[in-house]
Amino acid sequence: MQDFARLKQQIATNAQAKEWYGALQRDAEKILPEPPSHYEIPDGLRLLSTSRRVLHRIQTLGLLYRLDGDRRYAERSWQELDAAASFPDWNPRHFLDTAEMTHAFAIGYNWLCDAWSDEQRARLRTTIIEKGLKLAVFCYRGTAKYGQWLKATLVDLIL
Repeated sequence: MQDFARLKQQIATNAQAKEWYGALQRDAEKILPEPPSHYEIPDGLRLLSTSRRVLHRIQTLGLLYRLDGDRRYAERSWQELDAAASFPDWNPRHFLDTAEMTHAFAIGYNWLCDAWSDEQRARLRTTIIEKGLKLAVFCYRGTAKYGQWLKATLVDLIL
């Protein structure tokens, strides 16, 4: 939390930080009225655009909540995370989708947990474990039908 205090101080005293803060606020104002993300795999393979949208929204809204304490940001973040928690999965066959969504939930939980009830925090923890971490363990153990990226070498990735 010291980092957030330091950011607040920089925003008050540094012109560049103040400009970035203003851009962050403008971005958040666009996010607030938008509906929460929905499960969508437009190319039949990737949920990645949705995962990255959720991550962007949570990083933006969560950071502003930490800086301003404005409950609107926490409430809209909850809508986003609650919607993604209801997805049938985070598309583990293209595991980057799952990883990005797990990242979004981890940031949200860390930055916003004081804004939510015990039940909300429990929902996030359970979702992170069930839709993210457990599936990663299956990959590492070699028991998943996905996770070929674990065995890839640099040569495999280049070719």
